[in-house]
Amino acid sequence: MIREIKSQVKTRARRRRFHGAIQEIERKLQADVAGSDILSTPTDQSNGEDPVGEHEIQDSPQVLSNHVPLVNMGDDSDLHYIMIYIDYIFPIIFPFYRPSVLEGGRSWMFATFLNHETMRCTTRALAAHFLAIVPCQPTPVPLNCASAAHVDGREQTTSALRQLQEDLGALIERGPMTTPDDVLRETKVLNGVVHMLNTEKIMSAETWNLHLDPAIAQLGSILQSSIAHGTSSWAKVLNTLRMCASESMYPIWSADQAAFRFSVGSLLVDDILAKTAPKLEPCWVDILGDNLSAPNPVNVNLEDLVGCQNWAMQGIGQVSSLAAWKKEMIRDGMLQRSEIKFRGSIIENRIRERLVVFMETIPVNEPEASSFAIDTFTNKEIRKYSPTITLIWAHTALLFLQVAVTGWSPSDYQVRESIAKLVNLFSELSDAPTVLHTLAFPLALAGCLSTGPNEGRFQTIIKRMGALASLGAMKSMVKIVENAWRNQDHVVAESQTMAACLNSLGYPVLLS
Repeated sequence: MIREIKSQVKTRARRRRFHGAIQEIERKLQADVAGSDILSTPTDQSNGEDPVGEHEIQDSPQVLSNHVPLVNMGDDSDLHYIMIYIDYIFPIIFPFYRPSVLEGGRSWMFATFLNHETMRCTTRALAAHFLAIVPCQPTPVPLNCASAAHVDGREQTTSALRQLQEDLGALIERGPMTTPDDVLRETKVLNGVVHMLNTEKIMSAETWNLHLDPAIAQLGSILQSSIAHGTSSWAKVLNTLRMCASESMYPIWSADQAAFRFSVGSLLVDDILAKTAPKLEPCWVDILGDNLSAPNPVNVNLEDLVGCQNWAMQGIGQVSSLAAWKKEMIRDGMLQRSEIKFRGSIIENRIRERLVVFMETIPVNEPEASSFAIDTFTNKEIRKYSPTITLIWAHTALLFLQVAVTGWSPSDYQVRESIAKLVNLFSELSDAPTVLHTLAFPLALAGCLSTGPNEGRFQTIIKRMGALASLGAMKSMVKIVENAWRNQDHVVAESQTMAACLNSLGYPVLLS
């Protein structure tokens, strides 16, 4: 009994901290809108009113209930933005995420956005912001359109935060999860937070860290509560969401399951690339599976999300953990070179062993015409880049490891060899700017360590992305690399790290 009470107290405390973080984000966004020097211009709302005003939010349906009615889309402008996002913008941000027809494709997005106030508002905000930077046609975006999109985007984000506060407040009032419907409500809130995190990564490079930790805490709460109530963790949460679904067993994943799987996969990548020891590393085996065992369809396959196989992305996370450990040992005056070399060798051997196996399994020939299928045909063009993407992340992990173990040394022969190899791999993607756009972290590491001719090749690669180089993490990456080149003669090798580069803009950057 005492143990259960303690668990409830911890859960409520996490949610209150989460609630406080959301309030802080809203305060900053409101200050940003109020202090903006961009004039507000009328949007596509004919009556000039905020499409999602405070009164509408208060009177909106309970989006966290099990079977929710479709919301009133008003003049269809929200529907317009949702379809633009699903059809055009999302495939650019996540070019590798193309679920099978039997999995329901991306239909879960449409169902979720229609019935989730937070996600609908953030989708509109992201769509408006994206279109203000990346033109629909090869002509500059008009200034008045960009200004209106900025204002509309911030207003929609503020509305989404208000709704998220209401959803979280309802969870706090209900207490710990005891029924499948409680699990469903928790996952819907997590989906809203992760979607907002993905939005902020594109719209604002400075506020993502206010979303990441609350999302990680929320996922931990869902998994721990599932264990506490005897349903196991990852797989059983998915089973619980299936119990809440009103549809039949077709497709494979219900809308709630598909949304949760996508959110968790996206969150795992963000956690790995957040320049600190990954907080979700204890969940890797449960969610991602064991690298050495046969794939399980229940596990999340990051190759289907970001084009990179799980083992390579996990390698980046393991190096981040090593770098964090090294920093802690230096701070306490306890670092021993032999120990960090030993730990580094374990990670390096693991990555190289997987790399050898991967190179042996890369398909040489394309499927024959007799193997034609819808999924093969629609995914053929993007899937051909997956082997290169995994190779890039694997070699990035090895380069990252070398820097973490031996220090910052751009002139080192092995470092220069690794940079040349990565630049060659980047060049193979020069005809796919949307694919390059997913590689902000590898580009940042290679770019910061580039010297001589590689700098020119690096600049050529960035130019190939066009307007995408001015969006989200890629825009931050370019600034970070430029800072590194500008200050390379003044760098103290002993104190320079990848984390220091990511903080060189005066705020932490998430390159995912």
